[in-house]
Amino acid sequence: MELELEIFVIFHKKIYPEMYSELTPEEYRCLKFVAVNNALGGDINEWELPIYNQSWQDTKWMNGGVNHHLILNKKVTKRFSGFVQYDMKFKTGSILYIWEQLSRNPNIGVSLRTMNMTMLVGTSTFGFGDWNLYERALAEYSSHGLSMKSKNFPLFHMCIMESSKWYEIMPIVLDIDMMAFESMKSTDPWYRFAITTERNLAIGVSCVVNDVLDIGELVSHERLDGQNNTF
Repeated sequence: MELELEIFVIFHKKIYPEMYSELTPEEYRCLKFVAVNNALGGDINEWELPIYNQSWQDTKWMNGGVNHHLILNKKVTKRFSGFVQYDMKFKTGSILYIWEQLSRNPNIGVSLRTMNMTMLVGTSTFGFGDWNLYERALAEYSSHGLSMKSKNFPLFHMCIMESSKWYEIMPIVLDIDMMAFESMKSTDPWYRFAITTERNLAIGVSCVVNDVLDIGELVSHERLDGQNNTF
């Protein structure tokens, strides 16, 4: 049986097969590898997409920029989908579990880790508390008739959910990301913008799902930073 689920694995330099070696063939077929910055071996090469903005990588948009490119180019096609980093290790049964949870309740999302409201808005070190970005983001979502429903928010730019929800929120997410970038680009270190985009994405997800499940027991973050700096 082919699962109506696709998980886009974003990587730079190389793919680490050991991250997926425990998956069944059925589960492994749900993975699509997205190569960034001229990496080799991807099912999708980001820089070859018809709609592509090189400046997003040049200015450290990181995962956020790749997610936008995948949606803008309509590469997300199955019923459920999401984005993960190259250094997330999947245990046997993890992808089947994700599929089962979403099939039972398509109004939820799934993430490796989740954060609460305090972490989302109380971390000004990450930039989201500056320039009233949180309030401006909420106002933008509200102008599109959206408000937060979930009390849990995804971390690591990772959420797997119904694909139609990505197409609903990502144009708004992009507008807010652009607004945040203009606010931060001249005065802020690059890493704060990447985390700010993660917060923005998390709010967008919370506007279209009722809850976000934490599956940290099934998928682990191996943090292979010394071997493969994603961006």
